[in-house]
Amino acid sequence: MNKLDLSIIVPAYNEEKSIRKSITNLLDVFKKSQISFELIIINDGSQDNTLEIIEKLKAIYSEYNIYVLNNKKNLGKSASLNKGFKIAKGNFTTIHDADLEYDPTDLLKMFNFFKEKSHLDSIYGSRYLNKNKQNKQNKIYYLANMFNLKLFNFLFNAKLTDLHSCYKIFKTNILKKFGFELEVSILLIKNKLKIHEMHISYQARSKSSGKKISFLDEINFLITILKFRFFR
Repeated sequence: MNKLDLSIIVPAYNEEKSIRKSITNLLDVFKKSQISFELIIINDGSQDNTLEIIEKLKAIYSEYNIYVLNNKKNLGKSASLNKGFKIAKGNFTTIHDADLEYDPTDLLKMFNFFKEKSHLDSIYGSRYLNKNKQNKQNKIYYLANMFNLKLFNFLFNAKLTDLHSCYKIFKTNILKKFGFELEVSILLIKNKLKIHEMHISYQARSKSSGKKISFLDEINFLITILKFRFFR
């Protein structure tokens, strides 16, 4: 068994406006818990002051296990996450985006639930599971999420309510075996491993405020799910 309970991977690209608060909020939540954790923060070739802010935060919070990886050029979120997954030392691994859209309190609740359920292989935070607590989201992004979700569920005979949520927790040995998070979702389902969903809160930001989802991401999504459905 690994010595740490949880590895938290934080990818960041040009997040100088939010990275300080995002990391501080995360630490404020987890330092009050009994969970042993590490933060693996990956600066993905940022062209602003993101790296400098991360390094200052590491020095300020030197009592915690904080590791900083720096991509000299922008490699993309998938490549950055995979670098973090490879060095994760926790028994469980999760992702925390640096953009303040997600509440780390939800992440703590998810982990506390997950660690007591040994039969589960992963737990997904769902922004849409509780229809009485819908989170406001740009209509185009929402419709794209729903299209992707329905296509994914149809192709893989799944029943997920939120595929693109950032907050997912995996057993680290499964993550290291399967790879990036979309591929993990596919392979978990294809191998009939157990996914549990919990409702989480969400404060969506717009493209003007820094959201980086693009049409290319949609193309990559379609290529990936079609490849795994019909060619693997």
